[in-house]
Amino acid sequence: MSDKRKKVLLLLQDGPKGMDHLLKYLDTTRPALLPQMRVLEDSYLIIHYKDSYELTTIGKILFDEIVPLLNTLRSLMLT
Repeated sequence: MSDKRKKVLLLLQDGPKGMDHLLKYLDTTRPALLPQMRVLEDSYLIIHYKDSYELTTIGKILFDEIVPLLNTLRSLMLT
């Protein structure tokens, strides 16, 4: 999974976010971000409603399972 898609999932863990918020936080452009969002949508990890994105139930479950694993891997790589 790309870093940009991981960051999107992290941002959406706290609830729905608008495209403008995502663009500003990720310091990117709409044309650069839209393909990444499409991958997440096609994977059923996020849903898009109007100009807002949020995690699906599958996305929330995956996020809850993956974040501890990523933190463990990061810790192991730093030691």
